[in-house]
Amino acid sequence: MRRAWKSGSALYLRLVLFAAAFSLLPTAASANWTATGRFMYVDRDYDQTGFTGSQPNLPIRYADVQIVDANSKAQLAKGPTDANGNFSIAVVDSKKRNVYARVVAQSTATSDLFIAVQTTDTTRSPIYYAVVSSTVSNHSATANQDFGTNVAQIGSGGEAFDIFDQMVRGADYIKFLTGSRPGSSKNLKAAWSTTRGNTNSYYDNSIRTLELRDTAGYDDTPIIHEMGHYALPHCNIYTRTDGGSGPGHLVRYADLETDTQYGCTGDASEVNVFTVLWDINDSASTTDTTPGVDDGQDLLALDDSQVWEVMRDYMPTASNKSAEDFWDGWFKAPISNGFKTEMLNIWRYVSIDFSEDGFEANNSAATAKTILVGAAPISNTFFSDPDSDGAGQSDTDIFTFSANASISYTAQTTNLISDANTFLELLDTDGSTVLASNDDRAAGDHSSLITWTAPRTDTFYLRVTHTAGLGIYGSYQLQIN
Repeated sequence: MRRAWKSGSALYLRLVLFAAAFSLLPTAASANWTATGRFMYVDRDYDQTGFTGSQPNLPIRYADVQIVDANSKAQLAKGPTDANGNFSIAVVDSKKRNVYARVVAQSTATSDLFIAVQTTDTTRSPIYYAVVSSTVSNHSATANQDFGTNVAQIGSGGEAFDIFDQMVRGADYIKFLTGSRPGSSKNLKAAWSTTRGNTNSYYDNSIRTLELRDTAGYDDTPIIHEMGHYALPHCNIYTRTDGGSGPGHLVRYADLETDTQYGCTGDASEVNVFTVLWDINDSASTTDTTPGVDDGQDLLALDDSQVWEVMRDYMPTASNKSAEDFWDGWFKAPISNGFKTEMLNIWRYVSIDFSEDGFEANNSAATAKTILVGAAPISNTFFSDPDSDGAGQSDTDIFTFSANASISYTAQTTNLISDANTFLELLDTDGSTVLASNDDRAAGDHSSLITWTAPRTDTFYLRVTHTAGLGIYGSYQLQIN
């Protein structure tokens, strides 16, 4: 359940800035009073079944609170809530007024926090979510005022302040990793409402906004996920709902500890990438669904800073920013995190194999390995690691086979995993002359198929290369009949 991970969050840092401050209106200083109170929001707990039905009140943390003249709507003073949702704000005033306290889903009064939740993604006239207290009539400028505890309800601000709270968690996780929250140059806003027509959540870097689907008000893990494609180190359950009231309303969930609910293989699966990042850092003591136990294949329990180092120092320099790039950055100098055997165990569990196959090195006719006609498919990887440091290079695989004159042969690649996009060539006895070739077997099918009749009884070659694309790694099977 989510209660188990409230103490932490994770983030692949690509945060950007927008904040609009409310100006404090000047007033004549003739009397002082203190405004106190507390703001909270109704939360919705979840697990792998969707919402559990538990709806605790949680504090609205580090949000702006305004003390407002109920008649003129003028702001008299402003300050932040604390970690428990409490506020205490000094008000300089001289008049008897009708006043109320208003909490805004924005942080300009907390010195190191720069986040906001608004109804649209426009930066010209942002409309921030807010919840107000009851109005106190005829308040005297000489009397302190406690506005009591005010709770943002589901459907009346609760969603916006839940989103705000997840953004606080993301900022706090950055502080855990780096020693400070993101500065004012890396502000972040979220755009959300139930009527925008958004069916997907995503991060839009061009307008520096977390764009959230209309039903995402209480989808905590997708919200933080959109702050960066990085597994949450204290939450193995990723749950997306349709936002409906009451228990249930599950749309999709993923358990990063087991990764059993999808039949996906390879690094093309976002869930698989979640899973390997999770396993690098979690341990038997992690508060997941199997406390006290860790997976058999998971032999790592490293500090989060080692993943963060790759994200911070290597990934920005990578061209594609894929799982392949993360793998190479992990092993390359100067990061050189190591643990090659343990990393292979974790990644292979979800069929991501970034390692040399058993036929290496076979990238030339002189080093070609034999493949038997009619035998079972053989497994290969597009991965070369000549210095055995763990980081890879592009790879070519060449095999030799014996053919009989006038016999028809079928050579093919199958079971492509991750980014294995094969280009298959059949070479003559000299190991260089191309007799037949195939890139894609069919439209949308990146495997390869060659049907060929041998002109004579002789030795020939099959050469498999990775078609140019986003990646260079992946695994496949090769067979000739």
